[in-house]
Amino acid sequence: MEVLQYQVIEASNGFCIAAFDESIGGFSRLSKEAYPQFEEACAALFAGTWTLA
Repeated sequence: MEVLQYQVIEASNGFCIAAFDESIGGFSRLSKEAYPQFEEACAALFAGTWTLA
């Protein structure tokens, strides 16, 4: 079973939700949205209100 590790990361246009990708050895963006504040991205992650890109 694969376990995904989600994390809020900084992107060029704000903050987004990403998952660790073993093939690249780093995080890959998952969320369609970009959030201006880290706290907003965290809230969306925990509430499940973000959209898969």
